[in-house]
Amino acid sequence: MGIQFYYDSLIKDVAAANLTANSEATNYPVERVQTRWGAECWRSNTANAEWIKADLGSAQNFSGVFLKTHNLTAGATILFQANSADNWVTPALNVAIPHNNNLLSYVWANNESYRYVRVYFDDDSNPDGYIKVGVWWLGARFAPTRDFIKDYSYELVDPAVLNYSDEGQLSTITKTKFYLRHYSFPNSADITSWKSMLEDIGYSKELFLVENSTNYNSTSCYTRIAACSLQHTYANYWDVDLQLEDMR
Repeated sequence: MGIQFYYDSLIKDVAAANLTANSEATNYPVERVQTRWGAECWRSNTANAEWIKADLGSAQNFSGVFLKTHNLTAGATILFQANSADNWVTPALNVAIPHNNNLLSYVWANNESYRYVRVYFDDDSNPDGYIKVGVWWLGARFAPTRDFIKDYSYELVDPAVLNYSDEGQLSTITKTKFYLRHYSFPNSADITSWKSMLEDIGYSKELFLVENSTNYNSTSCYTRIAACSLQHTYANYWDVDLQLEDMR
């Protein structure tokens, strides 16, 4: 077990000319996978032999890939591929991403480094007849040397607006529920890395969290830092208190 933070995406930095797809449906261009909003997705024209590809400009390190808001079925073939050249007959890196509803993920034990990357999709039984992806994220991780303590917590937040009439009758404006996640890292020696992450993304930018690296497929989430405090304890050790708000 080990928590991991992926807060810097290589895909977000790719110029539009270097981000391509096998096909793009009208009004659903591939550039949409660079935005933070999963609902504004890329959509292909078919569900067979489709792909999205990025030229990173030079070999770049990465250790995790994430795809948020998709319509792929459990029987789909989903491959992450990487190569030193824009040639996909026998790519140097070719791994199957396990299916999961809404959020797909794959993490490596160590950094990989390639210039060209793509995700390949084959989903014959997809009832929509196309592939969609809302967010494509690829990057290296920050993994604290000491994991969070066991008494972490989740809080379900329901932001629905409740209104009462003069007679006391209730009406509701429904909004998407989300979780607040709270983690504590006592006596962390990674203060430089914590500060780098906080200063890079602050409270306004998103990240991908893997809560348990040995079970990343079911413990990954798309979130942002809602609050963080750093309390010095002794020498180079700090208590880190972190609250995350899941992105909708």
